[in-house]
Amino acid sequence: DVMLMVHTNRCIDADKEKAFDLGASAFVPKPLTVGDLIDFLASEVIQKQPKGLPLNAQMQGACEPAIEVYTEVHEDCRRSGQHGSPSFLLVNDENYILTVLKSVLEDYMSAHGIHATYHTAINYKTSENILTAHKIDIIISDLNLNESNDGFDVIALAQTYYQDIHCYMMTGMDKREIVKQLAAHRTTCLSIPPTNSEIQDMLDGVGLTP
Repeated sequence: DVMLMVHTNRCIDADKEKAFDLGASAFVPKPLTVGDLIDFLASEVIQKQPKGLPLNAQMQGACEPAIEVYTEVHEDCRRSGQHGSPSFLLVNDENYILTVLKSVLEDYMSAHGIHATYHTAINYKTSENILTAHKIDIIISDLNLNESNDGFDVIALAQTYYQDIHCYMMTGMDKREIVKQLAAHRTTCLSIPPTNSEIQDMLDGVGLTP
């Protein structure tokens, strides 16, 4: 039997049901390439192939059924036209701003048929707890958190957990004053609150285009 792990950031509910119906043993909401899938299979299931086969034959035997399922799941997702479920971490020391930011994002997502999850943090430590417990796709942090750690510290922390995380900064400062830090942290500066165009750019960044 081939062990199948499915990763995706699109149509999570549809993918999950389809994947487990087809015998998947793991499901992780993260984009996955066929190359990633082959790496997983090589490490986890190649030993299940008949002994004595050449390595390339073992790989073919292990990978072909799983890639077929992987392709079928994502083709069904593409045809369905459903959207994925991005996960946001919103960081600001002012609860009022967190409430407004979350509301702006929710209104846009709802208008475009996208379900998203939102986690909020008021400081570095709370952010760390959330990053430890949840997969985050997009982080939006205020620059000044009124503590020794600022927004760039939070973003640097997030990037140690998830290299593919998309990072955004909100600040009342002129972004020209922090342009070097933004570039060094691969971070985009947002309006307060973010415009519809900026929110759409976020979704485009994680592969979601309403």
